[in-house]
Amino acid sequence: MAEQYGWRASFLVLGVPALLMALATFLLFREPRRGLADEMTRLASEIESDTQNMTPNALENGETKQPEGPGISGPGDISLVNEAASVLDRSSEPSIDITDSAPIFTFKGIGKQFKEVLSIRTLRLLIIAQMLLFIAFAGLFATAVTYFTRTTSLSLANAGAITGAIGGAGLVLGAFLGAAIGDALAKKKQSYRITISALALGISVPCLFFFVLAPEVPVKIGFFFVINLCNIIALANLGAATADVLPASRRGSGFAVSQLLITLGSAFGAFFVQGIVSQIVVSALGGETERTLRLGISIGVGSLLIPLLIGSLLLLKARSSYDQDAAAARAEAKDGFATPSAPIH
Repeated sequence: MAEQYGWRASFLVLGVPALLMALATFLLFREPRRGLADEMTRLASEIESDTQNMTPNALENGETKQPEGPGISGPGDISLVNEAASVLDRSSEPSIDITDSAPIFTFKGIGKQFKEVLSIRTLRLLIIAQMLLFIAFAGLFATAVTYFTRTTSLSLANAGAITGAIGGAGLVLGAFLGAAIGDALAKKKQSYRITISALALGISVPCLFFFVLAPEVPVKIGFFFVINLCNIIALANLGAATADVLPASRRGSGFAVSQLLITLGSAFGAFFVQGIVSQIVVSALGGETERTLRLGISIGVGSLLIPLLIGSLLLLKARSSYDQDAAAARAEAKDGFATPSAPIH
């Protein structure tokens, strides 16, 4: 498409699916009440804990009375919302409607929301690390076609096909691997999500180095696949880690701030490679020739290992405050459950 109609046409056409998805989301989906998922997760954990504490004799005799502790009422062992006969004797505790139990907060200015969100230390480090990751991720993906055409014998069409197919395959596989590995290790310790992300970025650093230095196209393609695989493994777990440290009351504004800053990093990626590093190299070597353009794009792409390395180190630093910030976020969900929210007018 770029060869036939120009590179701008490719961007315009690829924007159509995004517009359709945005329209479908607006028309078909309703945003759930903020904090409901936190409450339901906590309740499910308490039910599981109560069930595990039942004596074997009580289970064999069909007894339903549980040890003292928090619980909910419902017609079944895991019911969360229906008000019916309780299998757990909690007559001494107040009945709470979980559909209207999260605290409602008045509107705050954008500056104040930024300040509140960025006051969470772990979140600050996660956002900066993701900004650096997206500088490298977007910088590589946006300039990969140019890199292949200038440093190899590939045509524009073939370079575009390889970039899309190989890079896309790495992203899809990495998304599944990242989710599976992250969920499995998070059951042992939630901060392992950050550790996985840091290791994934750490692996990307030497892969990017050898991607630039490798003389053969198949070797370059192999490293390109691994880089995309590792980057999306990191992103999959960083998204979950971000949600872990954001209290329900700040989750909307928190992700808005996070995505805004990450998008700025993404936009800077291609400019960093071609608009800064590559141009500096070309100018220093005497102007645009085939050799200087090839060397300029190679050094530009290779320089992306710097944000990857710094991002990996920041993630390792974020582990020290993760448990404390995640506990604070969970504490708000627990406290909010005990205080019904005010009606919305």
